Amino acid sequence: MKKKNENPVKFIETFLFQFLNPKGVLIGIIIVSTYVEHGENYLAYATQVIFFAFLVSLSSITFWTFVGKYLRKFATNEKFIKYFNCVMSLLLILSIITFYI
Repeated sequence: MKKKNENPVKFIETFLFQFLNPKGVLIGIIIVSTYVEHGENYLAYATQVIFFAFLVSLSSITFWTFVGKYLRKFATNEKFIKYFNCVMSLLLILSIITFYI
């Protein structure tokens, strides 16, 4: 008999894995190439933009990691999963519609 692993992914692993998100890397490249000016103040601009992006990403990663850990308690309930999937589908459809408005 195999022992079931109760918590396969730890909090810190989930937190660190978010830094490998390709969308985040792409956004970082776009932000630096758009908002950092070349010239004598390059280092100051780059430091400010990178520091601000780091703060924003750190807070959002922490928030979503905690939300994911919290929602995991409810993920075993079939009724919750059904409602959650319906709400997420509706939000996805609404976000697609806003691209065409």
